[in-house]
Amino acid sequence: MIIPVVNEEAAKAEKKAKRAAKREKKFAPQETKQQEYVNLRTFQLKMAIKGGRIVYVNKEKSGPDHLLMLSKKPSKSRSLFILDKRTSSIRLASAPHLAMSNQATRGVKLGGNVVLRKYNESKTQVAKLGKYKRVLNKNGDCLTPHFYKNEEDNRLTWWNCNGSDAQKWKLLWQINQFKKSASAPHSRLHVMQRRTWGTKSYLNKLK
Repeated sequence: MIIPVVNEEAAKAEKKAKRAAKREKKFAPQETKQQEYVNLRTFQLKMAIKGGRIVYVNKEKSGPDHLLMLSKKPSKSRSLFILDKRTSSIRLASAPHLAMSNQATRGVKLGGNVVLRKYNESKTQVAKLGKYKRVLNKNGDCLTPHFYKNEEDNRLTWWNCNGSDAQKWKLLWQINQFKKSASAPHSRLHVMQRRTWGTKSYLNKLK
């Protein structure tokens, strides 16, 4: 029986190289990470009812959480989102390290505030676009305004899907334009709103 000879120095060097590569990836500059999202289309979430308001991130915080609320005319930097299919999460386009989440102290329980928080692979940060114009979390609960009210600065929660019109959302897709800025070496996002609603085939032509 032949016993293979193990080169301990080579094995140690390989492990050291792997640790260094992992460390380099973990502490990569935020700008480099943000470039992964530059080609994703952005959208606003608007209540599908008549006169429905748009979801945006408010300046108000609850611990590490940034509260999501409703407003008629929020700024684009606070109301544009992207869908990250790799992690099944909805991110803020201007700060993609922030993901739509349930309130930190609530876990996946119903009734907590829907917030933005730094993505950490938590199951409370799973959010996807479902059928019938619904936005769903990992448990299949619907994104819902508190007390089903379309009011200014009303907070959002995850609640049982019950067919309410207040649980239906429109996606206002945007046209993303990326170009270099003379004052900064990295790419900056310039957003132009679409004037009309279009089909998927029309959106594909814009790529």
